[in-house]
Amino acid sequence: MLFRSAGAAASAARESVATQPALWLESGPSKTVLLHTSALDVAPSRYSLLVRACSGAGLCSMQTSPYPLIFASEPPTGSRVSVHFGTASPLGRRFISSPHSLLTSWDGFEDETVAAGMPLTFEVCVGTTPHGCQVQPFTSTSSRTNWSADDLHLQCGQTYYVAVRASNCAGLQRTVASEGAKLCCEPPTGGAAALVDGSGAVRHFVGDSVASEANVTWSGFSDACSGVREYMVAVEAVNGTEVWRSPTMPPGAMHIRVPASVLTGLADGGEYIALVQATNHAGLSSRATHRFRIDRTLPTSTALRVRWPGSSARSEEHTSELQSP
Repeated sequence: MLFRSAGAAASAARESVATQPALWLESGPSKTVLLHTSALDVAPSRYSLLVRACSGAGLCSMQTSPYPLIFASEPPTGSRVSVHFGTASPLGRRFISSPHSLLTSWDGFEDETVAAGMPLTFEVCVGTTPHGCQVQPFTSTSSRTNWSADDLHLQCGQTYYVAVRASNCAGLQRTVASEGAKLCCEPPTGGAAALVDGSGAVRHFVGDSVASEANVTWSGFSDACSGVREYMVAVEAVNGTEVWRSPTMPPGAMHIRVPASVLTGLADGGEYIALVQATNHAGLSSRATHRFRIDRTLPTSTALRVRWPGSSARSEEHTSELQSP
């Protein structure tokens, strides 16, 4: 090979002035040359590497390496890291519900130096403090945007942080931590529900007169870890078939009117359930229920016999129809 049998030289040239090599180094027949960066401008710079091989007759050829030589002086910039499986509370805190799994994503990492365009590498760790890695040390990930784990052992009630470390090709790094996310393992507790009429009386049998003024009410739900986020009310058949569902309601809600058309459309004699679902900020839910039956059957007429004191055995009969519920 000409490279082995003849002298060779290596050059580093700025890509912007590649036709004017900054430095040539003689390597003889060796394929390796030691390049001292002290001879180069190592301010943020990008160089092309060239190899020139010459024969004993003075004939030369030149090749340019596809891999540039980059001197970077700044780490990657920017980024935003988010922990998923939860929603922000009114106070801005975040909550998660699984003690074994986490999903996090990030964006905005950039390298604005001369290394721009070169891929960044990412590592992720989990801890109980920002930038801490008490739960899991930094672990490399092939993804450039997200990371997940399903073999963690997190403690209920503890707040966790995910830190993402980005490194550029020069090994310069930037670490960004997520907001804290508190692990809540239990749904809201307590809670009672009832179907009431216009006067507030609890009803277990519903006829058309009650249907026009029926409300589902609830109370007693509490959640010490994250707080109740929302309520939802539904009417279901006892086999679980849903016949009506309310919009979600804020944590301060305590009752909702069931549309009369829903109740009047239910089968006479059918048994149904009014349920209230409370969901906390970690996404966990619990329910309270109230059973009721549709009854539109009028009671049968009853004959009333009235006998006045001192009167004869003769009596007057009166009939009265009782109203249905």
